[in-house]
Amino acid sequence: MEAEYMWGLAHPSLFKGEGGYYLTTLTSAINVLKADSSEDQSDLQTELKVYFEDQNTGQFSSAFYLQVVPLMTAAEICEVIADKHRISHPQSYALFTVINGQAKRIEDKEHPHEIKTKWLQDQNVNKPRLIAYKRVLT
Repeated sequence: MEAEYMWGLAHPSLFKGEGGYYLTTLTSAINVLKADSSEDQSDLQTELKVYFEDQNTGQFSSAFYLQVVPLMTAAEICEVIADKHRISHPQSYALFTVINGQAKRIEDKEHPHEIKTKWLQDQNVNKPRLIAYKRVLT
């Protein structure tokens, strides 16, 4: 419960670096324990699965889970990812939705958690779709 308060009340800039790492680890452990003890998966909705694009093949093969506050913007999430993965030129990357192989940039002010929630509510679950952190083509 305290971890949820920290996510909700803390400023998103505090999630960068070591503090964000430990809070993410704590929240992930709590969610795993909750998932093991009950069938209700609604508590996992603050977890965002993000894929990296392989620069050589263009495929989205590697993924990681990131704990996000539902109101975090795409720009804030990109900052956290760049910090965690030590991206040298973070301004060259952005979040994208990839549906049936077609990538569309998520605008900086949009909320990826809301996009994910809409996907979960969508009845057409057969569409392959994901959220990716990839280089922006200029």
